[in-house]
Order: sequence, then structure tokens, then C-alpha cells
Amino acid sequence: MTENPAKQAIKTMGIGDEPMRFFQAGGFDQLLLEKATDLRFLTDLDQTLWVASSCPTRGLDLEPESLDFIDDDKDGRIRVPEILTAVNWVMDVLSDPSTLPKGSDSVRIDQINTDSEKGSLICQTIERIHHNLGVTGAEEITLAQTLDRSGIFAAVKSNGDGIIPVSAVESEAVQLLIKNILDTIGGAEDLGGEMGVTADGVSAFYKALDAYLRWWVTGHPSDAKLIPSEKTTPVSEPEESAEDIEAGQLAAVMEEEAEIREKAQVAESVDVEPDTSPELDPMVFPLGDKTPAALAAVNAVREKVNDFFQQTEVASFDAQAVGFLNFNETDLKSLPGRTKADVEEMLKKVPLARVEGGASLPLRDGVNPAYAKAIAVLNQDAIAVILGGEKDALTDTEWRQVQATLAPYEQWLGSKTGAEIESLGIGRISELLHTPEHRDALEALIRVDFALAAEVAAVSEVEKLLRLHRDLFRLLNNYVALPQFYDHESRAIFQMGTLFIDGCALNLCVEVLDLKAHSAIAQSSGIFLVYCEAKRVGEAKALTICAAVTNRNVGRISVGKNAVFYDRFGKDWDAKVVKVVENPISLRESAWAPFKKIGEVISSQMEKLTTARQQALEKSISSSVTDIDKKVAAGPSTTPAPAAASPNNMGGLVAGGGVAIAAISSSVAYLAQTLSKINDVYILYTILVIALFVLGPSILLGFIKLRSRDIGMILEAGGWAINGRMRINLTLAKELTHIGQLPAGSKRIPHAYVEKKARRRRRKIWTVLFMIVALVAGVSWYILEKL
Repeated sequence: MTENPAKQAIKTMGIGDEPMRFFQAGGFDQLLLEKATDLRFLTDLDQTLWVASSCPTRGLDLEPESLDFIDDDKDGRIRVPEILTAVNWVMDVLSDPSTLPKGSDSVRIDQINTDSEKGSLICQTIERIHHNLGVTGAEEITLAQTLDRSGIFAAVKSNGDGIIPVSAVESEAVQLLIKNILDTIGGAEDLGGEMGVTADGVSAFYKALDAYLRWWVTGHPSDAKLIPSEKTTPVSEPEESAEDIEAGQLAAVMEEEAEIREKAQVAESVDVEPDTSPELDPMVFPLGDKTPAALAAVNAVREKVNDFFQQTEVASFDAQAVGFLNFNETDLKSLPGRTKADVEEMLKKVPLARVEGGASLPLRDGVNPAYAKAIAVLNQDAIAVILGGEKDALTDTEWRQVQATLAPYEQWLGSKTGAEIESLGIGRISELLHTPEHRDALEALIRVDFALAAEVAAVSEVEKLLRLHRDLFRLLNNYVALPQFYDHESRAIFQMGTLFIDGCALNLCVEVLDLKAHSAIAQSSGIFLVYCEAKRVGEAKALTICAAVTNRNVGRISVGKNAVFYDRFGKDWDAKVVKVVENPISLRESAWAPFKKIGEVISSQMEKLTTARQQALEKSISSSVTDIDKKVAAGPSTTPAPAAASPNNMGGLVAGGGVAIAAISSSVAYLAQTLSKINDVYILYTILVIALFVLGPSILLGFIKLRSRDIGMILEAGGWAINGRMRINLTLAKELTHIGQLPAGSKRIPHAYVEKKARRRRRKIWTVLFMIVALVAGVSWYILEKL
């Protein structure tokens, strides 16, 4: 197997025996790329040691145009072979690649390798760019200069697509020529959305003109003078096709076009006009100028007349077929209705006249009403001219004679070539063929357009060099390795901005194109994720972002929470949480998770119990009210009223309450007596053991989950192919989720506008709470001492 050419070229960069250097971040080793000479290691670096094997070309902090130059197959993704090809291309073009790590959008001209074919062509293109922009003595080329296409191609009105619309031409004669081509042959839509003509279209148009004129002359011998002589053939046949023009020929082609345009402007039209009554070849036009009308009349009813005489032959063979072939009651029954249109449609399907064996076709009386006018025209324009007068009936033999007479003219029409341009008329066709200067001018414009296309492609190569010089090294440090992501002073290319929500700043924000698909993959990252929809006035499209919460606690982050998102350009967007993927954020949350779940269960059960009690109470009250309404409606009862309750019953209630209190007191006393017999140390151990069994597993599980958090899955959900785990350590977690701290040396002071009454109220509440706690503690101590 042969080695990748890109790898072979990159290997030539090696200087000395400096070894590969790796740094460890996120739980795996990554290649250190600091100098241009480090790029030589890419060929020998196992692809499994690359951080990524693929990444998208959109949604990154790199201009899409730069990434498109690397994406060779234009599938919207960049893979390792394409990375190596891009590095090889840059190294082939640059003789001094040491400036790559700086990421500048300018390149010194003396850095370009003129010994390579690509480098030499780029140098020549740079010279033309500077010349067209009026730049002299420049030692470098900038990206801004290459993007100034209007300045570079200011002298050219075309756009390099090989299509010339009417608006790109000044000459009225050439404009009319373009319109004629578009009306007959057709054209193509140019990059500006206008219809124009192409080189193939012009060639096809003139071939059709010549073919049609030569066919026309075979029937009109007197118009032979319309065929152009040899001296009126195109004056400048190009030695090469327009598509073969290379970069650097634009100026020469434009000079040629200017010369041809001047010749076209002074060209005189050849005074050759077609005869108003041209001579007709009697072998082609047997009826003279009446031949076309006669053939038109015959063609209008040919099929029906042929059917009639065929049907008469069948009737002659078998008389019983007469009833079947002619119009009958069945035809009437098949009518869908009785409207005029229904009747006419039915008549078109029946014979021209009544069919009988050996019958002639009547031409006046007894003709099918649907074809009466067409038969009358046939009798007048064809039969009368060919057979010597109009007839009352036409026999099969006479019909064959009529067709045979017109056969030469039919054959001549069948041999017609160039019919697509016939609508121009023989006069305009002759004029176009006798003024080849207009064709030359149009084809010269097409050659200029193709020369511009070659020049545009050459300028694009210069743009590619400048874009890769600026962005390639940064891409490698976010593809082969991720030093920028783990450096708090820089930002990775996949980080879109910062989300400010609930008192913290989330710095790991990525763009989401499909929320459902993204969250389905990203939820396995083990990271608490917040999906937001961000909108901004003046932006037609809303953004969907995914932000990672890696520090603090959940707080009030939930669906519907408002936030503010600052993109990488500093623009602020109004954001709203649309989805949350919950995962542990800290050990403290993991420790409290069991108690939180128990609290949720208790709260849920209490809510269910309260709801049930409330429903039962409402039902009881409703039932009581209904009973009262029934009793009121029924009138006073004859049953004697019950005796009034004795006041002694209240004593029973008090006694019952005392018994309950005594039972509770005895339970507390028993518990206190039991605890007093146990050593205080054992009580402490017991509490610690219970806490260990409850908190231990939660903390351990939380620690494992926090350690297994993987940023790579968030990128995978966005279209990346990540090779290893991108773990989050404590330092990185704090960087990705920033919590504001008071400035050093600052101090808290009471707010000047807090009311004194509010402060007194808070002090009273804290005092009462302290007294309650002290009382409970004192009572408990007293009980334990007495027992």
C-alpha cells in the first residue's frame, strides 16, 4: 500500500531529532503543538491518540469559509485525511511556515515557495491582485485584499460563470442577438439570477441558422443568395475552447474582446434581403403557393378520411358490419348528458358519413356535423386544385391521388433542420449569418467570462492560503488536542459564549441544531445540562444552546427560567430554559440527594393524604347541607327533641385529653430512661453509623458520577467524533461554572434603606427561636437527670 502523499510531504518538515511531546488533560494524553515543526508528528501520530476524528464545519468559532477550504468532499464534516491534506498543501506553498502558530491573516510574499507549482501560481496571482488594486511595493498580501473582489475585477462586468445575460452587453446588436438565442435555443441562469447564453448555446444557434437556411433554399432556389460566402464566416475562431482558458490570461483575452467589439461596432450589414415572392421549386411545391394550404387541409382530416375508406372496405367484405360501423342507438345511450359539448364529443368518434360497401365520401350533404367545415376546406383548398374543381363526393382512388400529389412537399417539410429558429423569419436568419462580427463579439465576451472564472479560482487559492495561515493551527489545537479548552485564558472553537443564569456564569455553551437528538446523546455525559432558546432583536433566527453546570448547586434552574446569553462576539441574547437534563453537580448535592428524595416522598404522601381528607370533608359537608335542606322541606318532626347535653360531658373531654398527654409523657419518659442507660459514646457511634449508611453510598455514588462526567458526549451530540473521555476536574469545573466572589478587601454593611422596624422584627424572631431551643434542651436535661 502506498503512503498518503500528504504524509510524505509533511515528513520532510522534520528538523533534528526532537521527540513528540504530550501533555495530559481531561484524563488522556494529547500531542503538544506549539511550533510549525511540530506538524511533522501528525503523520506518525496514531489516529486513536487524536482528540477528535471528525468535526462539523458549522457552529464553531472559525469562519465557515476557512473550514470549507479544508472540507474537500463538501459534506459538512472535516476528517483526519482532510486535515493532513490541508497541512500538506500549506507546507507545499510556504517555504517558511514558522508564522503559522501566530494565526495572522497576512503572509509575506518572500514566505511563498516559488519552487512549487502551486506557490509559483499564487505568487503570480498576488502580483495581479496588487496591480488591479493599485498597490505598489507591497511585501505582503492580506486576506482583506483578496476579499476585495469588486476592486480586483473592477474592469470586468461579468461574474465568471460563462453565462452572458443581456444586461452584460452594451451593443444593441449583440443584445438583440442574445434575445434571439434565448427565444429560440434557450439559455441558463447566471449567478445573478438572470437568463443568459452560453458558449454551447451560441454554437447550437448558429448551426441551426445555417442548417435551416440551406434547407429553405432547396425549396426556394431564388433565395440561394442568402447563404453567406466564405468571407463572411466568423472572423476570429478561437484556437482553444473557452473552458480551456487558464489563470493569468484575463488581460490578454480582454484586449482581444475590445478589438472584436470595435470591429462589430463598425461592421456594416450585408445588403441581402430575401425575395418577397421567392421562386418555388415545382418538384417541391406541385401546386405552387397553394401547396401549403392544400397540405394543411388534407392533414386536418387525413386520419378520419383514411378510417372512412377502410370501414367501407370492411362493409364490402361483410354487409352485417354496416350496422356496427355506423351511428346507432348505442352511441346515443353512451352519452353522459344531452349538452352540446356531450353531443359534439360523441360525433367526433363516429364516421365522417354513413358507411356502406364501396361508398364514396360525401363532401357536401350527409357529412358528420363535427367535420363539415374541415371537409368543406378540403374540397376547396386541395380537391378543387388537384382534381380540377370541387366535388360532391370523393372516391378512395381520388383520395390517394390527392395525397400522392402532396407527397414531395411533405417529404421536404420532413427534412427540415433548424426548426427551433424558424420563428425568427428567413430575413432575420439571413441577417444573422451575414454579420458574424456580432457572433464574434458575443463569443469574445464568453471567453472573457471564462478567463475571469480562472482568475477567480486563482484568487480563491490565495484566499485559501491566507485563511489556513490564520486558522489552521488553531483548528489543530482544537482537533488533534485541546489545549485551548483546558486553558482558562482562551476559549475552544466549540464554545459559543457565556450563559448568565441564577447567579452564575456558564462558560461551556455549544450550539444545538436538533434539541431532541442532542439531548438524547448528551444526557449520557453525566453533566447537568441546561437547554435554552435565545432570541435577539434584529436576528431572524433564534439560537438553541446547551450549557453545562459543573459547579455550585441546582438552585432555581428549571424550565421557564430566564437568563442572558452573551455570544462570542459580545452580543447579548434573551434566553429561556426549555429543557433540563439533571445529573449530580457536587458532592454536597449527592449527600443530600437521599434526604431530598425522602422529603419528596413524604411531601407527596402528605399531599395525597391532605387531598383525600379535604375531599372527604367536602363530601361530608355537602351531604350535611343536603340533609338539612331535606328536613327543612319536610317540616317539623313529630319525634321529641333529644335532651340537652349535660355540662358534665366537657369533663369527659378534658379527662380524655389528660389521658392522651399522660400516654405521650410516659412514652417520652421511657425513651429518656432507655437512653440514660446507654453510654453517650455509643449514642454518638449509633448516630454516626446511621449517617454513614445513609450518606456513605450517596457520597460514593456521587463521587463516581462526578468523576465520570464526560464533556466529549456533549460534543458527540453536536456532530463531533471524540476518541477519548474529556473528564472534568475540580479546577476545570470552577472555570466552566463561574460564581461571583466579593472583591478582596471589601466588607458588608447594613443597607441604608432597611427599616428599623424590620430589623427589630427579625431580632425578636431569632430571640424566640433561641429561647424555644434552650427550653427544649433544658427540659430534656432535667428529665434525664431525674431518671
